[in-house]
Amino acid sequence: MNLNAVLHHIPPLDMDHPAPTAPAVEEYFRHYRLDFGATMAEVSHYIGRFESGQFDLVCQLFLRPDARGTIFVVHGYFDHVGLYAPLIGHLLSRNFSVVAFDLPGHGLSSGESASISSFSSYDRALEDCIRLCQANVAKPLHVVGQSTGAAAVMSYLMREQHQPFDKIILLAPLVRPRGWHLVRMAHFVLKPFRDQLRRDFKTNSHDPAFVDFVEHQDPLQSRYLILAWIGALKHWIKWFLQQLPSPLPLLVIQGEEDETVDWRYNIKVIGEKFPAAQFSYAAQGNHHLVGESVEIRAMVFQAIDRYLENALPADTGDFPGGKPDRLAVEPAVAVVTGQRFYPDS
Repeated sequence: MNLNAVLHHIPPLDMDHPAPTAPAVEEYFRHYRLDFGATMAEVSHYIGRFESGQFDLVCQLFLRPDARGTIFVVHGYFDHVGLYAPLIGHLLSRNFSVVAFDLPGHGLSSGESASISSFSSYDRALEDCIRLCQANVAKPLHVVGQSTGAAAVMSYLMREQHQPFDKIILLAPLVRPRGWHLVRMAHFVLKPFRDQLRRDFKTNSHDPAFVDFVEHQDPLQSRYLILAWIGALKHWIKWFLQQLPSPLPLLVIQGEEDETVDWRYNIKVIGEKFPAAQFSYAAQGNHHLVGESVEIRAMVFQAIDRYLENALPADTGDFPGGKPDRLAVEPAVAVVTGQRFYPDS
């Protein structure tokens, strides 16, 4: 796949007059299994660039003429839309349209790879994408954010008094990463001398094929952790902790084997900032829930489906092994009720 050719043939996003797809872009679709316009009846697939601040971002729309709503998908750090084909395909099969874009510094979008000067650029990207697309897609609107994408969604919700989403779903949301105190200390010591560190590809899924693909077969992966991104995260955490609680309801799905984010701390904080949040726990889930094994991913998608159908996560007695589980968190938050997922062995 020639990435320069792909980028050269991505036009400005014009939903009234979509441009034909170039062969190089079709090859990109096939490489990441995003070619739903060719493999699913009645799905129209558009790709195009739009401006957000100083960035030129690439957005993809997967539209169904009979859609019962549209779901915006916001990916995580080091990710891009190409890694979210399983989620996009599932949502399309459930008769939703999907809008997904590459965050600044990720995938096909512009910006220094895997870096950002301020997390506000992430939620602004979401805001600009919504503004560009919402008049041309089916209502109601929903959003799914994974990890850093979930942080961008939460920031957007905190900043916007009149947000457009009916359902909000956060997968393994980032507030702070695991080992944050050591990360913060290392950033303080190293930032006068270095701009980046070689990335350690972690096993963040129980699907070996996904893990191998990310490290060895994905040309859009950054090979470095940029220290400026850590600095931006430090400022964002401070800002987020200062925000007043929001009454918005949302669903958080968290893997209990997640070693990327400090998920117990994060759930405590999210419970404080969004008191109406519902929490579900994937007992064997790692961090990248969209890229998880087929069995675990199916449980995650089932929880998403039930939430979109107005069922609370605790109302899930049909899950394998599934009595509702209660997770006691810090005294600042009462007890949140969730459902563990036990995939078939």
